[in-house]
Amino acid sequence: MRKIYLLFLTIMSTSVFCYGQISHRTIEDNAGIGLKSQEINTDVPVQLSAVAGEVVYLKTNTCDYWSVDGNVMALDATFGSGNWTAMEFETVDVGALLASEVRFIFMDGSDCGTCEFITFLNAYRTDFEDWVTNGGSLFLNAARNECSGTFEMMAGISLNDGSSGVGYPADNTHPVFVGPKTPVLANPYYGSSWSHDYLSGPDLYVIMTGLHTNPILAEKDLGAGKIMFGGLTLDFIGDHEYWTPEPEVSNLYSNILQYMYDASISRCPDIVTNNDPGTSGAVVTYDAPAAEGAIVTQIDDSGLTSGDIFPVGETVQEYEFDFGPEGKDTCSFTVTVEDNEAPVAVCKESGIGNAAYIISTSGAPWGQNTNEQAMDMVFGSGNWDQLYYETLDPGTLLSNAYDFIFMEGGDDNANEMETFVDANISALETWVANGGHLFLNAAPNEGDGMNWGFWGVELNYPSSSGSAEAAAPEHPIFAGPFTPVITGPYSGSSYSHASIPEELNVVVLIQEVGNPNKQILSYAEWGSGLVFFGGMTTTNFHSPQPEATNLRANMIDFLSRTQLDFQLDKNKSVTITPADIDGGSSDNVDIASMEVSPSQFGIDDVGEQLVTLTVTDNAGNSSSCTSTIIIKADYVTAPQVVANSLEVYLDETGKYVLNHEDLEVMAEGTTDNLTPFEELDLSAYPKIFECDNIGEVIHTRLTVEDADGNISRAWTTVTVLDTLPPAALCQDIEVYLDENGEASITPEDVAVSGEDGSYDACGIVSLELDKQTFGCADAGPNNVTITVTDPSGNTGTCTAVVTVKDTFPPVFEPVADIQLEVEPGVTETAINYPGIVVTDNCTLEPQLSEGLGPDGLFPLGTTTETWVASDPAGNMATVSFTVTVAVINSPPVLVNPIADQAVNASYVLKVPVRPELGEVFDDVDGDELTISAMLENGDPLPAWAEMVNDSLVFTPLIADTGCVSIIVKATDPDGAAAADTFQLCVDGYPVSSPAVDAAALNVTLYPNPTRDRVNIEVQNSISGPAEISVFTMDGKRILQRNYTDNRRISFSMKEHVSGMYFVKINLQGKDIVKKLILNK
Repeated sequence: MRKIYLLFLTIMSTSVFCYGQISHRTIEDNAGIGLKSQEINTDVPVQLSAVAGEVVYLKTNTCDYWSVDGNVMALDATFGSGNWTAMEFETVDVGALLASEVRFIFMDGSDCGTCEFITFLNAYRTDFEDWVTNGGSLFLNAARNECSGTFEMMAGISLNDGSSGVGYPADNTHPVFVGPKTPVLANPYYGSSWSHDYLSGPDLYVIMTGLHTNPILAEKDLGAGKIMFGGLTLDFIGDHEYWTPEPEVSNLYSNILQYMYDASISRCPDIVTNNDPGTSGAVVTYDAPAAEGAIVTQIDDSGLTSGDIFPVGETVQEYEFDFGPEGKDTCSFTVTVEDNEAPVAVCKESGIGNAAYIISTSGAPWGQNTNEQAMDMVFGSGNWDQLYYETLDPGTLLSNAYDFIFMEGGDDNANEMETFVDANISALETWVANGGHLFLNAAPNEGDGMNWGFWGVELNYPSSSGSAEAAAPEHPIFAGPFTPVITGPYSGSSYSHASIPEELNVVVLIQEVGNPNKQILSYAEWGSGLVFFGGMTTTNFHSPQPEATNLRANMIDFLSRTQLDFQLDKNKSVTITPADIDGGSSDNVDIASMEVSPSQFGIDDVGEQLVTLTVTDNAGNSSSCTSTIIIKADYVTAPQVVANSLEVYLDETGKYVLNHEDLEVMAEGTTDNLTPFEELDLSAYPKIFECDNIGEVIHTRLTVEDADGNISRAWTTVTVLDTLPPAALCQDIEVYLDENGEASITPEDVAVSGEDGSYDACGIVSLELDKQTFGCADAGPNNVTITVTDPSGNTGTCTAVVTVKDTFPPVFEPVADIQLEVEPGVTETAINYPGIVVTDNCTLEPQLSEGLGPDGLFPLGTTTETWVASDPAGNMATVSFTVTVAVINSPPVLVNPIADQAVNASYVLKVPVRPELGEVFDDVDGDELTISAMLENGDPLPAWAEMVNDSLVFTPLIADTGCVSIIVKATDPDGAAAADTFQLCVDGYPVSSPAVDAAALNVTLYPNPTRDRVNIEVQNSISGPAEISVFTMDGKRILQRNYTDNRRISFSMKEHVSGMYFVKINLQGKDIVKKLILNK
């Protein structure tokens, strides 16, 4: 026997060694044991004598199985005595055994050796598996009589309880049923117990079955090696008459052993390596096999050898060994280039399509290229087409050439845009309905607006805005992909020149700040496509930046993305194929298959769905990608929407959110061919209403979705009302009248202010008081009502007490006391009553509290008049004065003047000055007079002169000689007085008086005429008494007075009427009559 050395020295670093195919060496002599030359079949493996140390038989040393030697007999018959080695479970050095040149190990654990067999395998199972994997051949057999139950032998194969008295060939073409020893049967084999156990497990190649087709002999490749599994009572074969037929039974046993030995020594190592990255093969380098004493020739027809590029898959390399007279042998192995490179899976995406930007040949709006910059941001420079209204071909534009069209009509582009749209509106609508995405934007500086079609969308111009904000901040354009971006506010010298009415089937995206009625950008679905309507200027006018530019780019990005749409068929289903999703997947070799998961969709899946495309190559490598698709059910009739107008009433927070009941009222009358009304999904936009919407008719879009995902929309109106009255809160206050008797307050004085004051969620537009001014009549508490009005005219009221106070007291002007005289005989009289003047901040009338008042007749004497003034606040003042009425008081008159007197020293002179009327003084009123005397200069009388009783008594001494003038005064009770002055001379000695000549008297009346006082002067007369009488023209005496001194005569005519009177003067017995004229 010659050894073949297979030297594989320079395999690729990624190669894995395994073993290949069976050798087909032909034996020309009778070298086999127990074989006849005529039985050699050169087309099948033949017996090779085993080399000592290459075959090992393992069993327990505790007993001999069934006390027979069938195993030993079979090993000797197959390999020759001495060409195999017996070892024991209990003593074998497993490590040394598996490291030796052993090729085939037969391990039997039957009968009484089962438990040791199981213990041994449990301890070294992994070691033996590794040994087989590297090319070893292992025969594991056990017909158990102990340690029953399912037991895993190796490589996932289990031994199970279940005997059989017969064995049936499962594949009569298997080599064990062919030779090398013959005859063998392809028919059943028998024994009193042919097997005790049967096999189970994965990847078994079944050779023989027992009862119930249970495997009792099978093989399994493990790596580069092979394991044979059995549950047979092998030790009885050839040594017991019941195992029949013979010699077929013994030949079968020997063929099994030979087959397993051949599997270990007749293999060349296979080569396994990975493909070179990115290619469909690998460069494989190996050393060709060699055999001692043989000529080696590569005889395969692959056309490849070491150092060549081997394709992915298996390539057989076969070499022939020519030993000359000893014959030939072959060795073959397989070079396997494994493809471990996964395919590149590429899915279609809802991505960016072909785009066009259209302006007029007159130039970009305002000479700015900001729209072009936004297009570059989305598509990249050079990846979109610049077209012009005047020169483009509408047929090409609105074909499948473009997925997105941006039509700009700002500044002086407006007329050209309008002309193009008017001429192609139907084609534009059709293109969008078929899935196109259109951006119509114009901020004109010419024309009068445009009709853009699509439900009759009107561009209102002029209708400019200087600021803008998001009306639908949740829309993707306010999120990205270009950031930073904000929802507003945006501003500009003119953010827009035009607006788009909301009362269309659109979603408003941008509006004027604080003015939802002015829409600047709207969005709508039209058939399968989308359209934007805008009135914006170019972004160079907008701020902040870069947010404004990013927002414009986001608009373009949103519109430019295509969708993967799939329609459900009439059976409410659709199947997605790999071709629908594959966007150009590739593999370095070949793609074996593509699968989409999930691939079946029904009515419940309408809407967006995520599918996975898995691409697998021939080597089993796979990769996957995902696509978002949209399942549509256009075959189902969309709901027929009836949109009813609605009135809503704000709550106490100033808001109203549409609830489900509201939506049902709004959608009442809506029908769907499949979905009952109560199962329709209803929504509305906007659905939140606030105070700013009060009184407005808000255009609201009702959206109805049926159970199949079909959506219909319709516009209606919501009228927002506020009927809740404001909460009015008042406080009591005090006010003070001013100096004019007035006070005023404002509603704010009475209404409670601050957080705890009057309140309305929508604000308070006015506070009104039913009384704001107060006067004197309002002094004290007054109830006032404040009315609080909100913007809807709802009112709330509260009542407060305004206490009016007056701290100004009345003030009387002083009134002087009144004195008046009446004619004698008058006992009471009316008077010229003084005006009673009182001042106060309030109008009031003084009241007489004491006295007779203006209409009273005042009696003689003094009457006290008291007036009281009291204002409504209780402030009070009084004024008093007296009215004194007296009879007219004629002052006393001197009727008998006292003549000058002379007295001698040491004499007593007594001058009568009695108060009786007519003596010296008289009083026409008959008043009692009081007489007093003093010196002319007002000094008291000298000590030698005194008033004794009714006379002046003078007792001068010689030392008092001289003359003094003495005044005698008569005073009536009213203080009126008359006086007489005479001269008293003190002489030394008395003398006699001379006689007076009456003819010598000269009497003068003056003034005459007079108005009142009359004086009489008597010349050439000796001092003495005189009597005066006044008579009227008819002789009636009206006045008579006596005077003691005729030198001083005076009387009054005040109480008499004008006219002529006679005055008779009696002097020393002589009567002198003078005429007197009284002229008042």
